Amino acid sequence: MLLGMAAPGMHERPDPRPRHCWVTGMPHQVDPFPAVLLGWRQDDHGTWWGRVAYSVPGYFEQNIVHAWVDARYLRPLTPPPTPPAVERRRNPH
Repeated sequence: MLLGMAAPGMHERPDPRPRHCWVTGMPHQVDPFPAVLLGWRQDDHGTWWGRVAYSVPGYFEQNIVHAWVDARYLRPLTPPPTPPAVERRRNPH
């Protein structure tokens, strides 16, 4: 199965905007992981899953994980990040 494709019995709903969140409380997880939420899907039992990308510590470097995570392990980033100020620049020519 390709990444991003819904598994049989799963109904995918892509999220139009990636947003920051926390992956926390999974079995054997000590610290929360900052993550980017990329989409949602719901299985036939009504459980929601979020498609996230997050970094976990390795022996020598950070490892990137891209996975479907049960929504009960996802928390919103609070407070939400402040969007960057957009400064209008004039064309010097």
